[in-house]
Amino acid sequence: LIVSQISIACLLAFACINLMLNAVISITKPLGFDKDNLSYLSVAISKTNNEEKFNFEKEFAFINQIKTTLSALPEVDNISTAESPLSSFMLLAAIDVSSNKKYIADTSFGDENYFKIIGQHLISGDNFPIQSKQNRDKLLIVNEAFAKKLALSGEVIGKKLDLSGKGNDVFTVIGIVNNIFQPSVKEVTLQMYAPSSTLAPKFLIKFNSRQHLSKAQLIKTLGNISSLLTISQYKSLDNAFNEILLPERITLVSTISITIISLLLAALGLYGILSYSTQMRRFEIGTRMAIGAKHGDVIKLIIKDNAKAILLGIGVSILVLLALALGFSEQLSDYLSWQLIPLFLVTLGLVSLISFTACYLPLRQYINKPAVYSLRGSE
Repeated sequence: LIVSQISIACLLAFACINLMLNAVISITKPLGFDKDNLSYLSVAISKTNNEEKFNFEKEFAFINQIKTTLSALPEVDNISTAESPLSSFMLLAAIDVSSNKKYIADTSFGDENYFKIIGQHLISGDNFPIQSKQNRDKLLIVNEAFAKKLALSGEVIGKKLDLSGKGNDVFTVIGIVNNIFQPSVKEVTLQMYAPSSTLAPKFLIKFNSRQHLSKAQLIKTLGNISSLLTISQYKSLDNAFNEILLPERITLVSTISITIISLLLAALGLYGILSYSTQMRRFEIGTRMAIGAKHGDVIKLIIKDNAKAILLGIGVSILVLLALALGFSEQLSDYLSWQLIPLFLVTLGLVSLISFTACYLPLRQYINKPAVYSLRGSE
């Protein structure tokens, strides 16, 4: 019973503390960019009844007018025609023209204001030029992680990357920015940024401190421009970030609760087993105390007698974890690694503390009283 209690408690506590640690890392990890006072706006442009196909001039004019109108509002500090840094990046293949090496990179889009608005620093090279035409310049800005890969085959700034795989969509790298993390993603990915389309009505709005535009205000502002404009999505980056990390917060609360409950149940189970075992040895304890055994001697005796079962339970949990690590190495690679040895030692420390406390507590009623109380009524 002691072995099963110890082994199950070790496994449950280690698993829960491991998940809890991963959740804490995800929640507290610096993103590498600023999301405060930022909101993402996506606008839909409706067609008129007599308009059968896409009208480039109308779209371009609307987007410029939206950007100009919003920039003039007293609540707005800056605006960028760009995707949200919290939205899913598009995975694109990029072929280095000089070395013919192929890379898969997370791709996003922004304009000349994008990196300034989100506080992503330009390390070297140039920013995107101001766009005044409908077509996009074939320019790229890459992050540090991607730049290190590209540097293996020559100078990064000025490198040509083919995004089509056919040689007809070649982009030139003009700058390098610092790495940013995506929420819930543990490692930095290869990232590249292309100029945003001047025909995509998507905006990042930087508000002045403690100011904001409600959705109703925004609808009224867009309505003043045209009745064809409607809001597809409007959300602050703080709210979007909290929604993305909601599973991590639920995991954190759940694992803390399960860890406490597991350790509490293990403590109660061990206390019950050892209390009964100590009660069965009541006469032996009284006899030893009657012939001169000290409190410390009795405590050492009980702990020594139960240590074998406690250590065996710890050994069983270690064997189970090793079996899982070897048998399911790919599936559990994010959760089981040699770097988690200190975490497992902490778990063992907690379980050992509970075990030895459970050994000591039932003894108190015998060692803190004269030996005659333990011998009385014993057969």
